[in-house]
Amino acid sequence: MATDNLKIQLRNVSKAFANKGSITAAVEDVSLDVRPGEFISIVGPSGCGKSTAFNIIAGLIRPDVGDVLIDGRSVAGRQGQVGYMLQKDLLLPWRTVLQNVTLGAELLNRSRAATQREARDLMATFGLQGFENAWPSRLSGGMRQRAALMRTVLSHQDVMLLDEPFGALDAMTKSLMQEWLLEIWTRFNRTIVFITHDIDEAIFLSDRVYVMTTRPGRLKASIDVNLPRPRSSHEITTTPEFGAIKHQLLTALRDEIMKAYGSPKLQG
Repeated sequence: MATDNLKIQLRNVSKAFANKGSITAAVEDVSLDVRPGEFISIVGPSGCGKSTAFNIIAGLIRPDVGDVLIDGRSVAGRQGQVGYMLQKDLLLPWRTVLQNVTLGAELLNRSRAATQREARDLMATFGLQGFENAWPSRLSGGMRQRAALMRTVLSHQDVMLLDEPFGALDAMTKSLMQEWLLEIWTRFNRTIVFITHDIDEAIFLSDRVYVMTTRPGRLKASIDVNLPRPRSSHEITTTPEFGAIKHQLLTALRDEIMKAYGSPKLQG
């Protein structure tokens, strides 16, 4: 992949943590590229270092080795360069929906009045119209996640990191949120890196899926998702093309999951 048209680059990134006198390697020699406007997902066994890689991209922790570049500039250890959404919505119960979705922009010292005007204009797009002054306790799980994503969008960062944002939702709500996320991605033209344990979700959303090994996390495979857009989950997930990509991913993941859980390799 040509390096002169890349939004995100991880270059030979490694990170280890000390704990009670022992050293645990979380990620090792990870390199990946993301083009502007791409939607990529990262999958792998639990504990493989996906979230560590995210925290390194976000500047929350600094790699021991290697570098992180956004738009060709090193951002290793520098916060505030990306929008970051976790599985937990982290809405503050003492702030209204409007106050919650504008919090990130406030922390970046953006104009409070201008951000609130923008937020009000986007409430219908995010399915929150009429709930501007509601407390988070009044929102459903899907609405809370839409509010959290709106907060991330309002940070006006070109890169958005989404760490299993729909993992706690029921299957029907999750499916609707996936389709809605693709609409938001298309409208706002952001570059998205997405963590998930759900293979179908990774395929449905992504342009490309990276597979990580069990700890220490390395990149084992990069699988392109050459499925047409726009996508509808109830149509595309049953196609032979979707099934072929899913088979590739499951094949790449199978041995890593066995290693992660200490199980013997299955026969057949």
